[in-house]
Amino acid sequence: MALRYADTRTYRYLAALAATFNIIGLMCVNLVGFVVGIEGLPPLLSEIIAWKVAVPILATIFCAVQLMFALRINEDTRALAKKNSKQTQ
Repeated sequence: MALRYADTRTYRYLAALAATFNIIGLMCVNLVGFVVGIEGLPPLLSEIIAWKVAVPILATIFCAVQLMFALRINEDTRALAKKNSKQTQ
């Protein structure tokens, strides 16, 4: 069902939003595992959830994910063009 909407703009934005929260979660888990430990998680989350900090971080990661999606589409397009040019030779 999701493949039917894979080429729509809404799907791309929802996928980028999900990827943004996935990246934030992975960053928190990495910090808990290597830096702050379990006891440092509540202060870390309170800092991340603060609106002054959260909105710019989420917006930056969201834009980076959108850029990566665009780069991936560009790579696929170039690879397809290269494949088609080899077939015509």
